[in-house]
Amino acid sequence: MMLFFLAFFVLCFALTGVARRYALWRHALAIPEFRHHHLEPVPRGGGIALVITMITLNLVMYRYDLIDIAAARSLSFSGLFLLLACIANDLRPLTLRVRLLLQVVAVSLALTWYDRDLIVIVFDSYLYLSGWWFPLLGLLLLGFINLNNVMNEVDGLVASQSFIMIFAAASLLAISGELQWTIPLILLCAPILGFLAWNWPPARIMMGDAGSSFLGLFISLLGLHLAGDTSINLWVWLILMAAFITDVVTTFLVRARFALSLMPSSHKNHAYQILARKWDSHFYVTVLLCAICWLWLFPLAYLAMEFEGWGLVLLALAILPIAAACLYLKAGRYDMDTEPAL
Repeated sequence: MMLFFLAFFVLCFALTGVARRYALWRHALAIPEFRHHHLEPVPRGGGIALVITMITLNLVMYRYDLIDIAAARSLSFSGLFLLLACIANDLRPLTLRVRLLLQVVAVSLALTWYDRDLIVIVFDSYLYLSGWWFPLLGLLLLGFINLNNVMNEVDGLVASQSFIMIFAAASLLAISGELQWTIPLILLCAPILGFLAWNWPPARIMMGDAGSSFLGLFISLLGLHLAGDTSINLWVWLILMAAFITDVVTTFLVRARFALSLMPSSHKNHAYQILARKWDSHFYVTVLLCAICWLWLFPLAYLAMEFEGWGLVLLALAILPIAAACLYLKAGRYDMDTEPAL
């Protein structure tokens, strides 16, 4: 396993370096502006190297019977379609409607190959998420794709969140003595760390929509597979993702409440963006995310794994202090005095 881990770490690190050189050659740069907080233009599109490496790793894990064919198809080919859609958008910008349609196709492919029985326990009730529940799951997957895109504006933030979720899941399964998914999860950390070596603040390359969209779909799909195969239930996955979910949802609700713009130009009103400006640092924002995940969300995720019936309560407990912090930072209305109304 160690040999595979090192090989895919080096592969992703090398491919990201190649992507950076290519971006510099093509002048594919993120120009410094209010949303990015960089002092100099930064190469973009490095997420393509991450996506290629992770898809290759999935296929290798299937070849060695570490994951089954359904998981390999669901996690790989739907993400590959999404990657191609993002590349097409980079070559010739697509309308919002077309981009959403392509995302819907990717989500549909993912759920077509998903063959698990998904059960969620709420107190003493059992919800069987199959059949007519699939459209709702599709909407959630679509939401997570765009959630990751929204949060991909600070160096290392999305890659760090993805690594933490996967490694935390591996740690929880190791604690509970379940080894079926532990090794695949640890191997999946390798390409993310290989990319994070370039993307850690101050970033030498940015992920871009291709990488963030893929990770949004991949991470949420991975949660569905783990919920079907292991004791990592959906409550655990939602709790580990609570920092991102809370920031995006709080900002959206506040802006809707005050009838402010919900377009991408309003992304600077998210709590993590406000902190990056206040602290004049991407590094401290990313470190803060890591601290919240490990010190607050991980223990709650462990409790949700042990007491699944109380998962809804634990999720609310995870969200409340983060939501309070977002409101304190005026997320969604930081520039309310100057923002044009809808």
